[in-house]
Amino acid sequence: MSELLNKVRTLIRTRHYSYRTEQTYIHWIKQFIFFHGKRHPSEMGADEVTKFLSYLAVSRKVAAATQNQALAAILFLYRHAPGTSCGCALNVDFASKQIVVRDAKANRDRVTMRPVSPAEPLRKHLAYVQSI
Repeated sequence: MSELLNKVRTLIRTRHYSYRTEQTYIHWIKQFIFFHGKRHPSEMGADEVTKFLSYLAVSRKVAAATQNQALAAILFLYRHAPGTSCGCALNVDFASKQIVVRDAKANRDRVTMRPVSPAEPLRKHLAYVQSI
């Protein structure tokens, strides 16, 4: 695990993120890995990410901003660290009623609220697109 975290640190530093962001991302990536019994992120995917974020919200009762920090760290891990592709898209989170916009301003991920009303048609459309 330390090798993976060192790679993540290097990737964060080469992208000129702040030191505080580096500390925060490393913290949440560690929490994510420990939550799933020290499994390597390459063995996990969207289901594990959703379970972890749900755990933070329900069991630990973290604020929405804290949950967004954890999500940003995990997305950074899966997008940039070699050998950690989860093979999944994390654009729409139905449980948290959020949409993650990737590569927004300054090549960072942004999170916005998802409207409640079109949830079921959107879920069906995404399932259809994924099947194609």
